[in-house]
Amino acid sequence: MNFKVGQKVTQLEPPPGWSWPVQSNEHGPEFGVVYTIRAIDTVFGQAGLRFHEIRNPPNYRLCGCTAEAMFAAAAFRPVVDRKTELPACLTALLDPPNHKILDPVKPESVT
Repeated sequence: MNFKVGQKVTQLEPPPGWSWPVQSNEHGPEFGVVYTIRAIDTVFGQAGLRFHEIRNPPNYRLCGCTAEAMFAAAAFRPVVDRKTELPACLTALLDPPNHKILDPVKPESVT
């Protein structure tokens, strides 16, 4: 998936009991939260994302460097803005031009 800086994303649903392998002084993303990408880098051939909403201190990494934590791009999906307005074809179904209000039916008396 192609992500870009400034794009809004959210984490895919993780397996039960799973959490990001972050160090004790770091915070990882949470499922159901929307994040804004501030940086995209590649480590060991995998794209990693950093977010405006999460800022971690630089720590020693497996790559032998000191850097801020990144989170695997494959674990995220873009957030799609959906308009809440109904399309005209559905609005027409809800309010047809020949709409008539009928008098309520009175039940027949039982004798």
